Amino acid sequence: MSLAEVLQLITGVLGVAVTIIAAAETRLVKRLRRAGATSPEAAVALPRLQPLVRWQLLQLTSPGRWWQSSRRGITWTRQGIG
Repeated sequence: MSLAEVLQLITGVLGVAVTIIAAAETRLVKRLRRAGATSPEAAVALPRLQPLVRWQLLQLTSPGRWWQSSRRGITWTRQGIG
């Protein structure tokens, strides 16, 4: 394999990974909003979560993160959430 082919493969794999993570975040946020958990005071108990969703919840509630997904794509900035 040439270097260009390896880079194309890596780019494709990373694109799929980012898409999966962004979709998991969207589903988690929608689930929490449907349950009425829109603030710490309105927190709800969660059932057992899959590993990816648990990791995403940890990322969403951490003091800051390096990226934020939106419908327009990924923004690579430091977010002061939580």
